[in-house]
Amino acid sequence: MKITESKLRRIIRQELLYTIVEGRVEFHDDVKDINFNSEFSDPLFQRPDNKPYKKTVRDIKRSWNRNVGKLGDPNRDWIQSLTKVHWVYGFAHNLVQKINNTLTSDRRGEISAAMYEPGKTITVLKDWSNLGLKIDGWVSLASKSMDTLMSGYIGDAVPDNPAAKKPRYPTTFNRHSPGTYVMDPKDNLFDKYSTNKNEAFVGNWKPIEWIVGPDFYSQVGAWDDEQEAQLILDKIKSTGLPVKDLEGNKLDLNLKSLLDYKKRSGTET
Repeated sequence: MKITESKLRRIIRQELLYTIVEGRVEFHDDVKDINFNSEFSDPLFQRPDNKPYKKTVRDIKRSWNRNVGKLGDPNRDWIQSLTKVHWVYGFAHNLVQKINNTLTSDRRGEISAAMYEPGKTITVLKDWSNLGLKIDGWVSLASKSMDTLMSGYIGDAVPDNPAAKKPRYPTTFNRHSPGTYVMDPKDNLFDKYSTNKNEAFVGNWKPIEWIVGPDFYSQVGAWDDEQEAQLILDKIKSTGLPVKDLEGNKLDLNLKSLLDYKKRSGTET
């Protein structure tokens, strides 16, 4: 029996659709009975009442990864293709240390990142940072809302255990949570009703380039202390990575260029 090209394409589309729907249903089935609200004061689930959650959150991540699939699967290829930016939160007095914490963290582990459509303009996260590090790596969990995940800040130790670092796990989970997780293009991650405050955990990551928003001049405190601000710029330059603006254009990393960038964008002082 000869199969026409149009029929073959229809069969392939049906198979892809079946794979996508099946994965989503299986994930929902895996997590349907999970319900917890993690205490921010116990991010490592060390307290006796919270210890069972350690296995629970690992099960959520395993199910998400199993159902998103491997490289070559349409869902996995899509989510790996997204632009991923880790925003470095800090100000003039501690930004050099924050940059150091980011660059010296274990790249086999996970780093948090916001997701963007490839080739589209990047937007800064409101009230967060104007310094981003574009990265590449393996996405191990993704959500439309950073409020559903616990990533902490790189280099911040847990108060009860100074040697421990905050894990990257779901923060809360209830019957509404599965709908916030991103598994395929139909999850409307970038529709007009979505905010840009999504979050992905990215493991085995590597830095690609710096992304600078228009208010970086203020973030480094250049209005008050140009010398201290210059130290931050020198630290970024020392990495040897390209520096670009939100549109992907090469940016000269000096105070005059940053001030001009700020004025062009019309951002507030």
